[in-house]
Amino acid sequence: MTKAQLKYFQSLSIARNRKQERRYLVEGDKSALEWIADARFIIHIIATAEWLSVHEGAVAPFRDRCVEALPHEIAKISTLTTPTQVVVVAGMPGPEAPAFTPGQWYLALDGIRDPGNMGTILRTADWFGIRDILVSEDCVETFNPKVVQASMGSLLRVCVTAYADLFQALQRSGRPVYTTHLKGSDIRSSVGIESGIILMGNESRGVNPGFEAISSELLFIPRVGDAESLNVAVATGIVCSYLVLK
Repeated sequence: MTKAQLKYFQSLSIARNRKQERRYLVEGDKSALEWIADARFIIHIIATAEWLSVHEGAVAPFRDRCVEALPHEIAKISTLTTPTQVVVVAGMPGPEAPAFTPGQWYLALDGIRDPGNMGTILRTADWFGIRDILVSEDCVETFNPKVVQASMGSLLRVCVTAYADLFQALQRSGRPVYTTHLKGSDIRSSVGIESGIILMGNESRGVNPGFEAISSELLFIPRVGDAESLNVAVATGIVCSYLVLK
């Protein structure tokens, strides 16, 4: 690996550089192999000689994109506390706005800031077959390394579209919006909900008040125990379980 390559790969740990280059880092054996198997977005495979040898069959189609590196070089590129032997540089997919097809479920996120939550929500959406996810501009960046890692490969199977004005996007979608809200009705008693957009809000403040006006229904997950609040990623899973699996 040359010094210029090392400097470039390190630069992709910074959001503005990822945005400019439209490339991002995928770290860890499992995730790297999943991206390699998918094959669509591989730009570089940075790995130790040992790793490349062990996974010779998987990397064979990308031999010209492999960059052999020493462990300490990978450590300088990696954002992980304990770096592995491989980092993939992947290209970002092109923009693809949702079609808002009747009968389909969509997920909208307003102000999700924690990378772990965002990645887990993407993974949850993938589990429930929700392909299109709309996010407000103040959500954490989709290609943040921690989001990529927490998504556990689901980022390859969902389409995330960021909107400068999420309110307007939902308003124009023509689909019913179901919003989680502390003043909502018990989600267990919801009836007649077949498809639409599930809207989840910020970890501390919930959804912006304006979204109530365009919501077809406000939904609440009842509390049984004494916990003060419910993690937004966990709440997303519960809501999807009640609505999508009906």
